[in-house]
Amino acid sequence: MKLQIFENEKEIKSEEMLRAELLYRHESYGAFWLVIDEPAMGLFINNNLACLFYAGDTEGGDTCCSVNREFAGNEDDTVDFLLENYQLDEISETTVISMEQAVNAFVSFYNTGKLSSDIAWE
Repeated sequence: MKLQIFENEKEIKSEEMLRAELLYRHESYGAFWLVIDEPAMGLFINNNLACLFYAGDTEGGDTCCSVNREFAGNEDDTVDFLLENYQLDEISETTVISMEQAVNAFVSFYNTGKLSSDIAWE
């Protein structure tokens, strides 16, 4: 299975290796894509905050992102994330969850190929 770390790609052979690679940061940011054949999951980190994006099969257009169940702010509020091409992007706080939750869901996707039921998806 391949892990894209910003613009670099690595072959991942174990959960331990994946967790170690997820520690990489460019300044305070992390940008990762895990590809299992066609479905892919993106994990974007800013300090202790993160968001997840899932891109299923390209024909069905099955895509979704993490949802912050506890969000009570203004829907226009955003958090900056650095994308895999090093572009700074503002992501709605409605999709931002804790880094710990996001990493665990990302690792679950690595292990099962399915979305984690521990977080909400939309």
